Amino acid sequence: MELTNTISPATIAATVVLYNPADDVFENVSSYAGQVAKVFVVDNSTRYNETLIQRLRALPNVVYLNNGGNLGIARALNAGAAAAQGSYNYLLTMDQDTALTFDFVSRLATGFQTHTSAAIIAPLYTQPNNTSGKAFETVAFTMTSGNILRLDAYKKAGPFMDELFIDHVDHEYCLRLRSHGYSIVQDNSVFIAHRPGNVIGGRVLSRDISFSSHSPLRFYYFVRNGFYVSRLYQAQFPDYGKFFRKQLMKEFAKLIFESRKGLRIKYFFKAWRDYRSNNLGPCQD
Repeated sequence: MELTNTISPATIAATVVLYNPADDVFENVSSYAGQVAKVFVVDNSTRYNETLIQRLRALPNVVYLNNGGNLGIARALNAGAAAAQGSYNYLLTMDQDTALTFDFVSRLATGFQTHTSAAIIAPLYTQPNNTSGKAFETVAFTMTSGNILRLDAYKKAGPFMDELFIDHVDHEYCLRLRSHGYSIVQDNSVFIAHRPGNVIGGRVLSRDISFSSHSPLRFYYFVRNGFYVSRLYQAQFPDYGKFFRKQLMKEFAKLIFESRKGLRIKYFFKAWRDYRSNNLGPCQD
């Protein structure tokens, strides 16, 4: 793909994955629908919001794609990318909970002008201690929502890994892009607010603490896929395994405050067994 001095909105599509969405998702999608040429809405829902679907379909550049159930985040992202390929050069990837400022896409897309080896230009997620103070920085991996992905890089690296279903899908793809010689670049001047899981709190040594919490089933995917991706890239990117183990220790440290501790521990051992036997895809109880 030949990069020019400007990135035309006509060359950028977006895809957003729905999962049992609330009505306010319409405002989120509307916030960026006018910034791109086309929005491919991929519905992974098990309960359909017909009112929302009709409102989205009424937007002039929205295409609604029904996945026929929850097939996982990777399959949904691949459906959006497949729909965009051939007609567009770039793909904005979104989750349903995120709204963007009016100039977000045009500002983020300018990163490709100076970072010609980048497969992804990512925004700065508004969390503490995650920037070096530089205008741009190369990062090891990033989250999916709010990124712009070059579709020629997607074609070269191949689709998102369906077998992971959810969790570490974004990290695995970044590592794979890097293994193909691409870089992941973060634009620290473009911000996005990332909504964590359920926020819970507690008190340790007279100090109040808070952190995000996900369901025991999400913990299963986090553990199984984290071990799998670490093993997959241990030769080329051994630091990822160190990163994952550190995150896993934090998850265990949070157990003291978590509900359903027994179920979480049960899912941990199931995740370990499934990882060891390469039993990927949706969790089978």
